[in-house]
Amino acid sequence: MNDVVDVAVVGAGFGGLSATLTLAERGVDVTCLEALPYAGGCASTFTRRGVRYEAGATLFSGLAPATATHPGGFFTRALARHGLAVDVDWIDPVIEHRGEDGLVVVGHRDRAAFVEGLVVGLSAPKAASVRRFCARQQRVADLLWPILDDDTRVPAMTAAGIWSASGFHLGRLGAYAKVAPTVLSLRGKSLLDVLRDDGVDDVMALRSWCRSLCQISVQTDIDDADAVFALCALDYVWRGTGHVRGGIGRLASALVSAVQHAGGSVQLARRARQIRRDDDDGFVIDTARGPVRARRLVLNLLPGDAARLLDVELPARWRPRQQDVDDAWGAVMLYAVVRAPPGADAAAHHVDVMLDARQLPTDGHHAFISLSAADEGRFDDEEAAAFGGGDLRTATVSTHIALRALDHDAADLVATVQQRLRAALEVGLPGFTVLQTMPGSPRTFARYTGRGGGAVGGVPRRVGRSWLDGAFDDGAFVDGVTIVGDSVFPGQSTLAVAMGGARAAHRLADALGGVRITRP
Repeated sequence: MNDVVDVAVVGAGFGGLSATLTLAERGVDVTCLEALPYAGGCASTFTRRGVRYEAGATLFSGLAPATATHPGGFFTRALARHGLAVDVDWIDPVIEHRGEDGLVVVGHRDRAAFVEGLVVGLSAPKAASVRRFCARQQRVADLLWPILDDDTRVPAMTAAGIWSASGFHLGRLGAYAKVAPTVLSLRGKSLLDVLRDDGVDDVMALRSWCRSLCQISVQTDIDDADAVFALCALDYVWRGTGHVRGGIGRLASALVSAVQHAGGSVQLARRARQIRRDDDDGFVIDTARGPVRARRLVLNLLPGDAARLLDVELPARWRPRQQDVDDAWGAVMLYAVVRAPPGADAAAHHVDVMLDARQLPTDGHHAFISLSAADEGRFDDEEAAAFGGGDLRTATVSTHIALRALDHDAADLVATVQQRLRAALEVGLPGFTVLQTMPGSPRTFARYTGRGGGAVGGVPRRVGRSWLDGAFDDGAFVDGVTIVGDSVFPGQSTLAVAMGGARAAHRLADALGGVRITRP
């Protein structure tokens, strides 16, 4: 097979899928090459011995349905343009957090109910302080989320993008003016600083909730998390977040179908072995099924992996990004088959467990458990019978581990973390019977997701790394090559990765003369 296309995208994670779909919709001849036999990358669903497990990410925002007053979330809109949809369970609570000494924080879909749960048992002055903090958090999130909720508004950080979105921004000048002093006052502060300023850092329910959400979505603890970015990330529960029925891989597969409907292609199980420049200033991608030739490349890869594939030195401006990844986290996983007790809720359940608040929320001291719903098609008939039937579910238990720590005694460290994940499973799912477990390390995570080195999550948004950091970045790597993914702004959550891929694709389509499209 000898393919020739305008753009080849390497990697069918959500950044690559979103870029491919955007390019195809704009009339660019594009194909996406994925090494694995399924799409989704770090947010994929794999099958092992007849059982479907979530490889990593399990809860998605950007899934809100369209209403009379809202066009729907990013993924909802993308699929609807091609007559597609996925089944989403709007579970409530979205997340349940379990801490030490019986502490439980319920992430209700109803924001008011969540806040009232936080203030139970507090004095009137302390309860007022918690409500004041939550109100400020909501104001910041309400200002910034809409700016990042439409891929046609940002590249918006280019002159052309800002001009094209001028009507949107002009209509929000009043809101900007009201919240700007708050945002400016948070410069250089951590989320812990904000909690202290509001006098609520000693409210254990709020503090523990913030620590868990920051580790999941900011990739660092509250004393190091950029305040503005963290306040936005805390709104994750209320931003069209739901459970994709049958596994998050169903969403990835639906996006593949959307790409095909738009005229592009996604080629699974076609690994890019090497990329070299050809004589016409384009590129040749060597694969086992023959070369692919392309005028331009989009790589849904970490910077270091991109440089190795291209056989070039890592560009200087990308070295700090790769260093941030190297200094961040790998994924340690526990994939489990469990049987629900009689009378268990049939809905999916997502439980966040903090085993030891005195420790950093990594290394299994903090774990996230995603339990599938009953009758979700996770088991083939033979495996269901082998497990003895009943209400069988899958559970994915995950934690972060410092990649640098794996340089020494990696096996012993991973084994210790696995013990903690098993303990977290017992805390998070009391009454469930564990029938089978399959441990995962950064090495196996890399195998199941295609993620270099087993790195997980984006670049940590530490104090001093503004929420706008990278907003002007077009992902340019070397001449003719663009990088997308969580090493590029905005860096956190799969929704953000997909939005970044779409924005980069709009810029590339403009450069290639792709057709203009107008979206409602």
